[in-house]
Amino acid sequence: MRKIMALLIMFILFSGFACGIQRSNASKQAAKNGLGKEGCTTIIVGKGASADGSVLLGHNEELGDRTAIHIHAVPRMEHAPDEVIVTFFGAKVPQVTETYAYVTLSAFDEKYVPGDFAAGINEYQVAVANNLAYSKETWLRKMHGWHVAKTGDILWSEFMEIALERARTAEEAVLVMGSLAEQYGLGCDPGTMFGITDPNEGWWIEIGFKHWVAKKIPDNAAEMRANYFRIGTEFDLSSPGVIEFAVEQGWYDPTSGKPFNWTEAYGDTAGWGPRQYLRHWRVESLLGEYTPDGVSISEVMAILRDHYEGTAYDTTNLYEYGSPHRTPYRTICRDYTVESFVAQSRSWMPSEIGGVMWTALTSPCTSVYVPWYMGITDTPRAYQVGTNGYDRNSAWWAFERLSDVVDKEYGDRVQYVQDLWREFEEQEFQEVKAIEDLAMKLYMEGKVDEARAILTAYSCGKGIQAMEQAIEMVSMLKTYH
Repeated sequence: MRKIMALLIMFILFSGFACGIQRSNASKQAAKNGLGKEGCTTIIVGKGASADGSVLLGHNEELGDRTAIHIHAVPRMEHAPDEVIVTFFGAKVPQVTETYAYVTLSAFDEKYVPGDFAAGINEYQVAVANNLAYSKETWLRKMHGWHVAKTGDILWSEFMEIALERARTAEEAVLVMGSLAEQYGLGCDPGTMFGITDPNEGWWIEIGFKHWVAKKIPDNAAEMRANYFRIGTEFDLSSPGVIEFAVEQGWYDPTSGKPFNWTEAYGDTAGWGPRQYLRHWRVESLLGEYTPDGVSISEVMAILRDHYEGTAYDTTNLYEYGSPHRTPYRTICRDYTVESFVAQSRSWMPSEIGGVMWTALTSPCTSVYVPWYMGITDTPRAYQVGTNGYDRNSAWWAFERLSDVVDKEYGDRVQYVQDLWREFEEQEFQEVKAIEDLAMKLYMEGKVDEARAILTAYSCGKGIQAMEQAIEMVSMLKTYH
């Protein structure tokens, strides 16, 4: 009997570790380069630091090689009093009576990553993005088999989905996530963090396993995260006993005279290296250049497309020596980036119009950002299909093919693609002003359904136009380049 129990515990422990390994090594190219998959980059720009007074959330998502992303509009829903959410690991979370509407970027299958909810924005313009991180608490949890007696854990993606279903502000989303961590614990990943924004403010929450801290960013600040805890001695919210637990584990000595530092106590230095600190340096350098005049949406997009061009870490000499995705340095934009977005939340507009996710599928350096408004009621079929195998009917795969074709001869091909996409985005920036004015007029007249129809038609139309242009670019590059 003891042998059976020992084998069972070993199996469960191995399954927990394997889950994290599957997610972190899903990108074959990343593993080949010894860079690892853990490369998601998140940026928050406060309303006082943005060019137009909106709050911005920028993010590059690296879920792994060939993880097709879908875009969905999920409506507000009512639920039965006894309804529960059954999580990936079997936790049973009581459902609320009504969940909010949201637009989501989702992986095609939660078992492939695992986790399918990659990002989103809800009807209160609360937007959220996730970065994997490394925590001592999670590894300690696995070593002691704490999860063996648990009903189940919460996946990184489930934290985001449940928060968007329930939160009217970024701070409320932090409290929802914190409560989930305390009750159920983080499953699969060795630690995690989330960037959360609403029309008025931005927050970071960093979670070990059951302990967490959160910090509101100053309104006039622009900050970033790259897969390593960064909240130090100052935080605004935390789980109960966060300091006491660190003392028990020997991670913090209160007699040292030093203030408690979350990152030093709970952060695992195994997750720290050039992959993280080079992105910290580069993103913060660019944000520092933009902040005095106000950071614009297009400037956040430019950062998310960056490969350290013009710096000592650009070993391609502006692509003369090949693809920037094939260098010794882990850049911000990668060939295995599965989606990139800039979520915009505006307090002076109704959420249907003020909340928008400018989204580029696959590597943003070879893709285009399309605005998907919170008020849309549907997305094109092409943006709802696609797996890890090529699908000619999938929008994600149209952009993935373009990325692959460009990357083979990057220096010769990328300028052609970027010039066309620059024209496309400049046209969008001109068009959205008129679209938003028309939607606002209809909204103020009480014609909310008509306003949403206008937004849906525009977002879906631009999405299909972008997909068709990507397909045409592939044909042109194969024929003439």
